[in-house]
Amino acid sequence: MKSTEEIFKGIDFRFVGGVVRDAILKKQSKDIDVVVFIPIEQVSSILKKKPVIVNERFKTARYIYPKFNVDVNYCNSSFDDDLKRRDFTVNSISCFQNGVIYDPLCGAEDLKKKVLKCYDMNNFKDDPLRIIRAVRFSYKLNLKMQKGMKSYIEKEHKSLSKISKERILTEFQAIFAEGSAGKVMSALNSLGILISIFPELRSTEKFLHVKSGSRFLIKHLTRTVEAVDSVLSLKLPQSMKRYAAENMLVLYLAALLHDIEKPAAFKMDGKKQRFNNHDIMSSKTASLMLRRELKMSNSDISKVSSLIAMHMRPHFLIYGDATNRGLYRLSKDAGADLDGLFILSMADALSSDGELKTEYLLLYKRIKHFEKEMSKKKISFISGNDVMDYFKICSSPKVGDLIKIGNEYAVSNNITDKKIILEFLKSIDNR
Repeated sequence: MKSTEEIFKGIDFRFVGGVVRDAILKKQSKDIDVVVFIPIEQVSSILKKKPVIVNERFKTARYIYPKFNVDVNYCNSSFDDDLKRRDFTVNSISCFQNGVIYDPLCGAEDLKKKVLKCYDMNNFKDDPLRIIRAVRFSYKLNLKMQKGMKSYIEKEHKSLSKISKERILTEFQAIFAEGSAGKVMSALNSLGILISIFPELRSTEKFLHVKSGSRFLIKHLTRTVEAVDSVLSLKLPQSMKRYAAENMLVLYLAALLHDIEKPAAFKMDGKKQRFNNHDIMSSKTASLMLRRELKMSNSDISKVSSLIAMHMRPHFLIYGDATNRGLYRLSKDAGADLDGLFILSMADALSSDGELKTEYLLLYKRIKHFEKEMSKKKISFISGNDVMDYFKICSSPKVGDLIKIGNEYAVSNNITDKKIILEFLKSIDNR
């Protein structure tokens, strides 16, 4: 807090919210919330810094510094009224610059009693995003919701449609960054909130999909999110841990949506269920959903879509014949997302079977070893220009097909000469 005091020197302010709560719990806080008593424009003038406006209605601005952010809320009424308008009493504890705690709503006592309480339930109407935050904080802080809060949320969750998609996305990012993501998703589902956010999940609610611990498909999806947490608690290669840390949002959303189109893909083959192409169908639907429902960035949507489209391929290689050609194809298609793909597939297997076979990590290690060996052999893979020059053709889907066939042939037969690859293609070309 000292650095904040230095930055805000000369400005009357109070620490409030998470930074005070976490200090009481002896936890570190990344972001700092303060209340000021002069308009944000005057704060900016004194700080000589332009903020990001986080919430126009609640007069909240964010000042970004190298190691932390400061969210500043302008209080133009009484300070007690400002505290009463906050989401929960545990987030209404304040602290003066001299370190004295000011807690008129007894938030510290609620924290001690492990109760998540609102000063006034109408605060949910002021900002419906608090419906999601209530579930998040109950798991983050291990607090039990006060009497009546769950039933209120179940009744009012449709008001989330009034909230901007970007704010809901930010809340999801917080959920996935804090741990217990699977439990939070399960709770959001049981309260009807998940389907309010993603209406496309409705078809999974009553779709029978009997797996370990799951009767309906929606349960398998939320359990897969929980299984991501379990997989990440294992002794994994550092590259997997790093991928997860950098792509939490992508990884968990891929887990939540990986089988969303199974109801549409469902066919009976004798007495057996078939879901042909459900991975590709789910990938396309997830892409549309995330663009529409969360306004995610194109790059993150592309990653989620790619992971979902490929999530079955490690399963197939484990239970099939993992030839060099198969290893090469998966390595090339997954690219920088290979680590995420294996985390997702392992979580899917764990959610489905209730146990995780060692074969997944063995296959991953085999692919990484294969990539290393390939780099040593220095195979001269053919490019589009090689194909177009050799066959005297223009750019077309045919060029891509020939590149794929030629390079897979090179890998399978350890061919290091482009000419041999092109001659092979000529021998099979039937244009």
